[in-house]
Amino acid sequence: MLNRIKVKKYIDETKPFFQTKGFPYTTIVAVVSLGAIWIEFLFENEHRFGSILCLAILSVLAMYTAIKEKQRRRLETKAPGRTA
Repeated sequence: MLNRIKVKKYIDETKPFFQTKGFPYTTIVAVVSLGAIWIEFLFENEHRFGSILCLAILSVLAMYTAIKEKQRRRLETKAPGRTA
């Protein structure tokens, strides 16, 4: 616990050598732009299969993550004194 306090103090004192201007807005614009490009790809026959395959893989990964997270939470509730 004491080590965490020391590290947190050090991290709070340091600043990154770069700063992103307009941080949350640039991320939102990038996600919306990439989403619009992906939706446009769905309307072209030659890109439809790849886009649907990408969506299928993304769905499988999301389900896998949700299942693993549910299992992790279940283990935490069974052993409340256990730390990961």
